[in-house]
Amino acid sequence: MVEGRKQPVTVVRENFLRSHSSYTRKMSEEELFEMSRDELMQQLFKVNAVFSDTDDKGVLKAKLKKISHTRHLKIWHDFSTVANHGHLIFMIACFYDPALFYTNDEYERKTKRKVDIQTIIGSPEV
Repeated sequence: MVEGRKQPVTVVRENFLRSHSSYTRKMSEEELFEMSRDELMQQLFKVNAVFSDTDDKGVLKAKLKKISHTRHLKIWHDFSTVANHGHLIFMIACFYDPALFYTNDEYERKTKRKVDIQTIIGSPEV
């Protein structure tokens, strides 16, 4: 007999997206389109992205878009035995990335609340 809470990864991803939305930088297509080449380079430099001074505006825009719209998830699993019954446990968490999420200082300036964003983002879902 199989029992337990079973959720597809897509549901977990959607939950993360909803719960992390207030800590996420939101960069629309229009904002990207309106940025100058220097602004794009500043944003890429700010998040430690690799780019070349010879890259044109389109290449810089594509790199910034990819970085600012990509979340990375980590999955940990454990096969344990409890009272002679096998249990397979998966935990999924999101990696904190300053290109995608606010830093603690930025969030405090924005909301006047002191929050440890990296801890919130890295909290796993079982």
